Order: sequence, then C-alpha cells, then structure tokens
Amino acid sequence: IGGLIARSTEAARTRRALAEAEQVRDFMVGLFEGADPERKIGESLTVRELLDQGTERLRSELTGQPLTRARFLQTLGAMYTKLGELGLAAEVVREALELRREHRPPGHPEIVESESELGVIYRRLGRLAEAEPLLRSVLSARQADPDVDPELLARAFSNLGNLRWSRERFEEAEALHRQALALRRENARRLATDQALSDEAISANNLGVMLLGRRRYSEARTALERAVVLFRAQDHALLGSALNNLGMAERELTTWERAEGLFREAIEVHEATVGPAHDRPLRSHRSLIHELLLRHRFDEAVAEGRQAAAQAETLDDAGHLAYVLLDLGFAQLRSGRLEDAAATMARSVTVSTEALGAEHPVTLRCRGHLAWVRAKLGQVEDGLAALEEVDR
Repeated sequence: IGGLIARSTEAARTRRALAEAEQVRDFMVGLFEGADPERKIGESLTVRELLDQGTERLRSELTGQPLTRARFLQTLGAMYTKLGELGLAAEVVREALELRREHRPPGHPEIVESESELGVIYRRLGRLAEAEPLLRSVLSARQADPDVDPELLARAFSNLGNLRWSRERFEEAEALHRQALALRRENARRLATDQALSDEAISANNLGVMLLGRRRYSEARTALERAVVLFRAQDHALLGSALNNLGMAERELTTWERAEGLFREAIEVHEATVGPAHDRPLRSHRSLIHELLLRHRFDEAVAEGRQAAAQAETLDDAGHLAYVLLDLGFAQLRSGRLEDAAATMARSVTVSTEALGAEHPVTLRCRGHLAWVRAKLGQVEDGLAALEEVDR
C-alpha cells in the first residue's frame, strides 16, 4: 500500500508540474501574439514592451495560483536579464521569491532558484550587500542537499566567488572559483557532454581572470589556455573573450607576438559572432591598441584607434566611446600628432564628462592628457585651465 501511495503522490506531482509548464508556455505564446504581423518591424511592439505587458497582466491574473504566478515571474525575470534590463529583472524575481517563500518551506528548490537568480542580478547591479546573504544561502542549500546536481553546486560556488571578487575579497574568491572548476572538470570528465565541457571552460576562464587580477600571470595563462581549447572545440560564443584574456596574460609575460596574434584573433571571432558594432570586439581593439603602444608601434596604434573610435560611435554607450577616444588621443600623442591629440582629448573630456561624470578617474585622466598636450602646443592658459579642473 505504501508503495502505491508513493507512486500516486509522485504521479500527482508530475501532473501538476506538466500543467504548470503548459500554462507557462501558453502564457508566453499569448504574450508574443501581441505583436501585429501586418506592421513593419520598426513599428511592432518591442520585446521589452511585450514583457512589460506580461508583467502587468500577472499582477491582476492568477491571484489564486501564487506558485504558478511565481514561475511566470521567474521566467519574465530571466528574459529581462537577457535584455540587460536588470532593474526590472530584480523587481519581478524578487516578487517571485516572496511568493515562493510564502508558499514553500525553507530550503525548497524553487526558493533556492529565485535566491540564486536575484543574488546574481543584485551583484551585477552593484548591490553587493544585498546579494551576499542570498548567494550564501544558495551555497548552503546546495551543500546540504545529498542529491544535488554537481553543476548547480558548482554554479553556487562560482556565483559567490564572483561576488567576493566584486567585494575585493580576492583570496576567498579564488578559493570558491577553484572549487567550482574542480566540480565542473570532474563533471565534464564523467559526462563528456558539450554542456559539461562548456561549463568547465567558463570556470577555467573565470579563474584565469581572477589570477590576472592578482598578477599571477603564469597560472592565469594555464587556466585560460584550457578555456580557449574547450571553447574553440565548441565554436563557443565566449571564445573571443577567452582569447582576449589569454592575450592579456601573454602581454604581461612579454610574449608580445603571441599576445598580438590572440588579440587579432579575438577581434575576428567577436566580429563573426556579434558583429563589429558591439562592445566585445571593441574591448579587443583596445587590448590591441595597448599592445601596439607598449611595442612603440605608434602609427599602427593610431590606425587601430581610429577604427575602434568609428565602431564606438555606432554604439549607444558613450562610456565605451570615452575610453576609446582616450586610447586614440594617447596614441596620437605618442606618434607626435599633437594637434590631432589635442582635438581627440578635448572630445574625450566632453564625452567622458557626460557619460561618466566630471570626477570619474577616466575624465580626470583625459583632462590631464589634454592639459599636457595643450602645454606642448604652447596653449599654456588652456593647459592650466584643464589642470585646474583636475585639481578641483
């Protein structure tokens, strides 16, 4: 009898889960039917507008099904995150978490899922103190579960490691990322699936970046070489980023030619996957500019800087443009093009002030370079005025 009851209970759970999944599917299909196929693409509802409509609908519907509503909210939060709308993502995932905490026992997998998602969003928003208890709770729950999926445990280590790095607790961050990598490496060895190998590569890349930040370049190179091998085998979207990171390690180890080759390959990979009008290839262009400057190849650095600036102009992100203009101005300065450097630096000051603020370190650095160039050109009063802005 006990066995029959257990099987009956499990069957009921399965039916409920399937019914909830079908509701989620129907809701999302209905949501995207809001776009009129007869209208031009530019006139149709945006994905963001559709998600906003869905969020509003949920606030008035399913009042008698709080857990189903929470599942919808969790799904919408993930979609907002993919759109980069982190503030809205935090709002709906927090609502999902509150519903789940109200209707599920402590430590329930659905609560842990929402805590994990919200903790990561808070970290990305810079709300580090709020992220800390959430991500600690997730790791504790994963460690306490004897049947935990190793990848979920690895992800909990990795997410808390990223947070500790953001809080400048570097030794703790490294230890957490090493634990994540060990779990993922074993998982990849055991399963040998594309997903498991991809997860191992992500952890190897994360650890490599941590070690770069700690100036342990040989160790960073070892981790990043593994990430590149795994990403390359899968033609993974993160291959370009791993190539760029490995190039930075090689540059610090003064293996200049290999570093340059890696930066150039990173640009090619990024442009093939996301196109030139994206911040990823722009970061690799900047890495290459710095490499060329270090090797005193100033004319090439200027040419690369101009190309990067042209691409940065197409992005809706003045912060990236400010950084690229600073690089270009410095390359022009080192190549002896003082008037060009002065014009570029002046624009970098304007863009950086508007995008980052007058007191941002990049803005102050732009002003310092501008003052020096103007002084070299004999524009002493203008140079002094720029320096006074830095001193304020």
